[in-house]
Amino acid sequence: MIKYSQIKDLNNDNFNQAINIYQDAFPDNEKLTIETLKANISGDKLQLFTGCEKSKVIFMAILCPLINTNFTLLAYVATDENYRGKGIGKEFMEYLAIELKKQEKYLLLEVENPILGENKNVKQRRVNFYQRLGAKTMKNIRYLLPKLSDEEAPEMILMIYPSYKENFIEGDLVKTLIISIYEQFYQQYAHPNLNFLLKNIPDKINLV
Repeated sequence: MIKYSQIKDLNNDNFNQAINIYQDAFPDNEKLTIETLKANISGDKLQLFTGCEKSKVIFMAILCPLINTNFTLLAYVATDENYRGKGIGKEFMEYLAIELKKQEKYLLLEVENPILGENKNVKQRRVNFYQRLGAKTMKNIRYLLPKLSDEEAPEMILMIYPSYKENFIEGDLVKTLIISIYEQFYQQYAHPNLNFLLKNIPDKINLV
């Protein structure tokens, strides 16, 4: 049985095991530095969750509660490569949905756009995974990560989980969420991407 819990002690060996999974799972153009993660976890700006089988960490996730909203960004989620394909990610998302519903909150997901770039089948499977869980996509909303390395940042889509209270979301709220992600999570203020991302957001965005 896998036990999920939040890790706050950076000296805990579970923290080191989780960071090893993080390092292996994500490309440089999508990763924050370890120093940044440590500072923000210790400052309660980020939340680190682990899934343990006995004393071994086999799953990790990093969340960022977005201030003054009822949304939390699912920044990173990864399973140890030796345990993939066993439904661990699905189990964690279901665990998280229960916790979010207690607080009347929602998860915001940054997911690579499956119609762009390479590995389209892999990207589409990731979108399908979240859709099967009940996540909805913000229709026709273009979203870019800030550039985190020398590589170009991928274009993403934004999804909401679990099912939102309406079949649409207000445009002003989406603008607030995008600014909050850039400022709180990526610590990018007045980033040039923001003008591009915010200027064409309509008053209401359908969730599909």
